[in-house]
Amino acid sequence: MKYTSKVFAGLFLAALVLAAASSPARAGRLVDLVNPFITTGGDGFGVGSGYPGPAAPFGMIHPGPDTTDGDQAPPFYHCAGYYYKDKHIRAFSHTRIHGIGVTALSNLGIMPTRGNPADMVDEKNYRAAFSKKNEEAHPGYYSVLLDDTGIRAELTTGEMAAHHRYTFPAADDALVVINAGHVALGGEMYEVDLVVDEAKQDVSGSLRFKGGLTGGDPGLKIYFIITSRTPFKTAGTWVDDKFAAGAITAAGTTGGAVLSFNTNENEQLEFHVAISYISVEQARANLAADAPEWDFDGLRKRTEDQWESLLERIRVAGGSPKHQVIFYSGLYHSMLAPTLMSEAGGRYMGFDGKVHTADGFRFYSDMSLWDTFRTLHPLLVLLAPEYQRDFIVSMLAMAEQGGYLPKWPARLNYSNCMVSSPADSVIADSYLKGIMDFDVERAYEEMKEVAMGPTHDSRYGGREGIEDYMKYGYIPADLHSGSSVSETLEHAFHDFAIAQMAKALGKDDDYKFFMERSKTYKTLFNPETGFFDGRNSDGTFIKPGEATAWQDVYTEGTAWNWLWYAPQDVPGLIELLGGRDAFVERLDFFFQKSHREPDTMMPDKYYWHGNEPDIHAAYLYLWAGRPDRTQEEVRWILQKKYDDTPAGVDGNDDAGTLSSWFVFSSMGLFPIPAMSRYFIGSPIFEKSEIQLRNGNTFTVIANNVSPKNKYVQSATLNGAPLNVPYITHEAVAQGATLILELGPEPSKWAADADMD
Repeated sequence: MKYTSKVFAGLFLAALVLAAASSPARAGRLVDLVNPFITTGGDGFGVGSGYPGPAAPFGMIHPGPDTTDGDQAPPFYHCAGYYYKDKHIRAFSHTRIHGIGVTALSNLGIMPTRGNPADMVDEKNYRAAFSKKNEEAHPGYYSVLLDDTGIRAELTTGEMAAHHRYTFPAADDALVVINAGHVALGGEMYEVDLVVDEAKQDVSGSLRFKGGLTGGDPGLKIYFIITSRTPFKTAGTWVDDKFAAGAITAAGTTGGAVLSFNTNENEQLEFHVAISYISVEQARANLAADAPEWDFDGLRKRTEDQWESLLERIRVAGGSPKHQVIFYSGLYHSMLAPTLMSEAGGRYMGFDGKVHTADGFRFYSDMSLWDTFRTLHPLLVLLAPEYQRDFIVSMLAMAEQGGYLPKWPARLNYSNCMVSSPADSVIADSYLKGIMDFDVERAYEEMKEVAMGPTHDSRYGGREGIEDYMKYGYIPADLHSGSSVSETLEHAFHDFAIAQMAKALGKDDDYKFFMERSKTYKTLFNPETGFFDGRNSDGTFIKPGEATAWQDVYTEGTAWNWLWYAPQDVPGLIELLGGRDAFVERLDFFFQKSHREPDTMMPDKYYWHGNEPDIHAAYLYLWAGRPDRTQEEVRWILQKKYDDTPAGVDGNDDAGTLSSWFVFSSMGLFPIPAMSRYFIGSPIFEKSEIQLRNGNTFTVIANNVSPKNKYVQSATLNGAPLNVPYITHEAVAQGATLILELGPEPSKWAADADMD
């Protein structure tokens, strides 16, 4: 592993599921098909690391409940703060990243409660038990009844500001606790500094902490403003574990404030919360820009309407009601990250520690690129190119301010998490598919700089072992500790992506160079074992371990998981494995073993859908002339690896990576970055319509589709026979109709297709 094992991933009401008709476009709002609780459960390596709190698409602030099941709750079950099986809420915090396997953030906790203000220095005294039957979540809205106090908490949010609404019983000891030192399990606070302004009825200040990917010393600093609609009768603050009644300031390692109220039966206390990475004044500006009125329902509607507008870009019909819920929940989860970092007025804190003003774009961070380059970003290229363009421009801004394109930018720093340089594939794929409104030449040079090395900035790891990769054609295991095989394979793929962009830009020499280097994956193939094995600088292979065991030369996986990672040159991989028949035999064994040993508590030894390196494997059969086997395995994954329960994904969703796999594959398509093709599998919906941003519509029609009818018998594109198992992005962008005829038995369709 590099930084994380990625482990450490309620049901919709029955009436909602039953209400879903064959065409959700006519059944009401698509937001009503979204179940935010999907991804919030799971066990072991099957934890989804999602959260049910409200969020605007790609928004800055993410309010929601942080839960626990006691003081021994494992942090890796709470990477986004919430775990579905927990029975207690710690507080409602305001920062998180969807689906990643690292504990981080969950900053600035607020909790309504009752009792003695002095007792609130200890979180255990305001934690609240809750029941799942009294919890509700929708895009833009969350509510829960706190059993101990009878308080109902409701949350909604915009992009930069959240709105809390608490309905109290009659009480003369009503409290709202503001814990500026609240942080995710496993996080570490450095300092808090806050002030209570009784005249303005607000609490403002800053906090600084470290945890997860957000950086070590000196930590990440977040400024905040919290305003109360109802005047509080008294206030007090605490520093560390010492409470001071009547005090209006708190400065120390950790601390907070307690606001006291008298409430009538069903009286509602409302609070606005805004954050900033620049200053308290900027947080106030963010609040004024995003939530200028005390209008909870209006803000909720505004955010719901944003989601509805995005979800409407794909409309599916047919399939089961359950799969429509999974589809639109997956589409929702694919647009929670990256995170907006541009604030009111376009100002943002850059990677150089200075305040900048975004000109012609909005600045985003939190890009889990090692995961998301495979499915999420290709989906956004197709579905939300205006956002994707800003993500690329944001990466270029990071390079300008920090020195290099990022590999996993988290808030305001290079986390350097995972391996190689996945930004290359994201940028190349976007450019090749028509997103060109950025400084293309500069982007290419930034990609090339990282690919050629060396790097000199200690904050950024660059491509691992790049000098030796260039010298030996692989990363020698004896010269580099860590994932030498995975790093070599990933370098080779991203070299392919650079080559494709070079070709499009007319850089023929670069194209030839990087295409040749994209074949270096072959240098690690050990003919004696039939796997990619670690190799020393003298050319000898290291003694291989058990092919089903995690080994140091692989990133989060086994020799079997990584055997299939040469999607840029599948014909070459087939040749290494002995030709088509031998290739199919190995791939069949791989999936057959996976069918027999599904267990998300531990990493899957063979096909591991809950992790990224082999999630393209089912589509590899297409190159071997066996589209029927692709169709079988894709259907198996869609049916067995996804559900409409909290454990509805097979592991960390990784900022929507697994959700995006479902969205693509359920429509019958799958991307491989920088190829400009969508490979055809086996759809589960009768009809899928994508409303493209250029005004065109791309439609997939699957005639006779059913659980048994999973085999493509024939295909047409705009009425003309289609005899290859893919369509080009150009055809999609021009607006087209792909019609697939499905049946219960394998056919010879596309078996003899030229895949070059």
